[in-house]
Amino acid sequence: MDRDTLGFPFGTASRSYPSRHKSRYAEVFEDFEEMKGEDELRTVYPCPFCVDDFDLLELCCHIDLEHSLEPKSGICPVCAVWVGTNMVDHITAQHGSIIKISFLIHLIKKNIIFTKFVSIMVSFYQILLQCFFLMFFVLHFVQLFCFLDSRLRSA
Repeated sequence: MDRDTLGFPFGTASRSYPSRHKSRYAEVFEDFEEMKGEDELRTVYPCPFCVDDFDLLELCCHIDLEHSLEPKSGICPVCAVWVGTNMVDHITAQHGSIIKISFLIHLIKKNIIFTKFVSIMVSFYQILLQCFFLMFFVLHFVQLFCFLDSRLRSA
């Protein structure tokens, strides 16, 4: 019989996992999926509460936004360990380095890091250029002042 017909009003962790995803929890969950027509590969993890796949950073955001009212316990999609507390807290505490790498890859793919670096370098160059012109004018002003001072003393 289907669990919905038995009258269970609240979702349970076992009901949250479709059977086609249960076999994926036995593996390391490092499935690689091609990204939308690009040749790049990314590691995706299944959401423990629905059928969608995300990289780890997206998964944490997805759980917080889309499954905030559901129970936070379930099987961790990274290490396949039962998490009895908050899933996002577990992922960030136990697998934080993967999230950092995922975030950096996301920034690099979006050219955010490169764009930020270029804008910083342009700003730095503009400041250096302004300093150079300021020093140039100060040096010429000092030379002019010394020249006028020597002319006034000799007269």
